[in-house]
Amino acid sequence: MHKSFEEGGIQLFESIHRAIHNKIIPGAVVAVEKGSNRTIEVFGKKHPRINDELMRRDTQFDIASLTKVVAGLTVVFHLIERGRLQLNQPFPRC
Repeated sequence: MHKSFEEGGIQLFESIHRAIHNKIIPGAVVAVEKGSNRTIEVFGKKHPRINDELMRRDTQFDIASLTKVVAGLTVVFHLIERGRLQLNQPFPRC
């Protein structure tokens, strides 16, 4: 069963509130979009110890260390989708 946009968003937002309360993350900015429905929500602080500056809709994040992961996984998923890569087979040596 698929959840509605609203149900999924509420569950996501509750998870973020729990993570902030449990000090797993200091805050988050989340954009959720499905069809013509779109929402951007802001939670918590930018940093847990440095200052009390709150997250904003335009908060910028340094994601430099994630570039390889995001780009690499995009290529891997693209190859899997096209049947050119299967995760249960050894990767060929070049």
